[in-house]
Amino acid sequence: MEYSEGKDSTFTHFGKEYYVDDLLALTKGEKTKWIDVKQLDWIFKYTEPDPERVQKASLHYPIIVTKDFVDDKDRYIVVDGTHRLAKAIKLGHRQIQCYVLDKQDVKALPEVKRK
Repeated sequence: MEYSEGKDSTFTHFGKEYYVDDLLALTKGEKTKWIDVKQLDWIFKYTEPDPERVQKASLHYPIIVTKDFVDDKDRYIVVDGTHRLAKAIKLGHRQIQCYVLDKQDVKALPEVKRK
């Protein structure tokens, strides 16, 4: 089952805006990894997911993470899938399926140009 967001869907990573579908293209052919939600839930200190979107989120699609140094720790960072992660936690899941992308590949994506 292929997942896409559409040409206007974007995400922000370290203050830069990118297209989600460009990010999804990086996952083609990549294997997923199960990661403990306890290694990911720290992000909710910085963001509050929309409850309606959490309810609608599908856990059939892996989330996308990268690793980087944040808060003086080497951590997994959720790049796409915050609402799916919140849903997994709400449902009591201990792990979530993830694509783990190289941080340099994510940072090399073309940025959204706003007029």
